Amino acid sequence: MNGADIINGVFSIREGQEIGLFYMRDPLTSLEQTRPDGTPYIDPATKSDFEIVNGIVVNKNTKQAIITDADDQKVIGSAYPRFNASFINTFNIYRNLVVSFQWDWYQGNKIYNLVNQWLYRDRQSKDYDVPLNIAGQSGTYVNYYNSLYNSVQPLGYFIEDGSFLRLRDLSLTYDFTSNLNLKWVRQVALTLAGRNLVTFTDYSGLDPEATGNEDSQGNAAVGVGAVKGSDYFRVPNLKSYQISLNIGF
Repeated sequence: MNGADIINGVFSIREGQEIGLFYMRDPLTSLEQTRPDGTPYIDPATKSDFEIVNGIVVNKNTKQAIITDADDQKVIGSAYPRFNASFINTFNIYRNLVVSFQWDWYQGNKIYNLVNQWLYRDRQSKDYDVPLNIAGQSGTYVNYYNSLYNSVQPLGYFIEDGSFLRLRDLSLTYDFTSNLNLKWVRQVALTLAGRNLVTFTDYSGLDPEATGNEDSQGNAAVGVGAVKGSDYFRVPNLKSYQISLNIGF
């Protein structure tokens, strides 16, 4: 109201900007990074105790990632895609075989992978097995990943690209009528169909479509115009297969 930002959970609305924006803290990415008031996050006198690891500032002694202050948050991305499209077609092969398909394409949206952040809390994420090189030594540093858990508070580290290309539907129908040549049968057709058969995505969660507008505790964020974008233990789309026989008299 009156041009003020509206913040609810992990989402925000800002005057003149799109809806569905993620608003949260983020790990430091530079040893010279400063707070909004201009003061440095890293004291120049202790700068030698820190280094950049996988693009994130890390304390070489504690092996912990350094995160911006609670009052230093920013827009990380949008839950809504830059564009989405569907490719739908039906065609015949040798008159008897009919092939139908639908591809769905979402591009440019972001997903807050809350499931993975909760797994960081319980040290169950597969990321914990990924070795890092800190202070010249390679290892699977628990402190690094555990510091990114950040008490399951909104954190840009868990924002991922949610773009995907999915084969939504595919069906093959073969008409046996001309092959059987039965006078008492008008049509005999067999259909094999499948749904959600394959998905191409870089998203590490179970399903880039299984998202809602929950905050980090599973509460719905209202008043921010967002209906998707947070992956909070939702049931993913499942593959399904159908076989049908159509007989007409």
